[in-house]
Amino acid sequence: MLRPLLILMILLSPVPASASTPDGFITLCYHNVQAQPGELSAGNPPSIPLAELADQFDCLKANGYNVIGVDDILRARKKGRPLPPKAVLLTFDDGYLSFYHVVYPLLRAYNFKALLALETGWLETPAGGSVAYGDE
Repeated sequence: MLRPLLILMILLSPVPASASTPDGFITLCYHNVQAQPGELSAGNPPSIPLAELADQFDCLKANGYNVIGVDDILRARKKGRPLPPKAVLLTFDDGYLSFYHVVYPLLRAYNFKALLALETGWLETPAGGSVAYGDE
């Protein structure tokens, strides 16, 4: 369980002074989320169990972090006002189906925003074609 400990150490460390400027925020990046432990086998892209993600969301709430969206960042830059203290942007990369089935309900439960970044190259893969991932 190294990941929860590592994320807690990062989250509980002092927020840099730059976090009080319009550009100051921390980004936590995720990929796939497992609804059930062991759901994905070892050669799949980076993933995190749902329970671990929920623990990290609990940690954000309990420690006064403000989960923001891209719209908040753009608005702060445009108006020259700082983001809220301890601002955190959550990103989920690659557009895995788990975002809709697993992550989205969790985001709603916590009233958190997030950025979903789609991998357009994967969307353009022809039917029956294989998706290139990493060296494969």
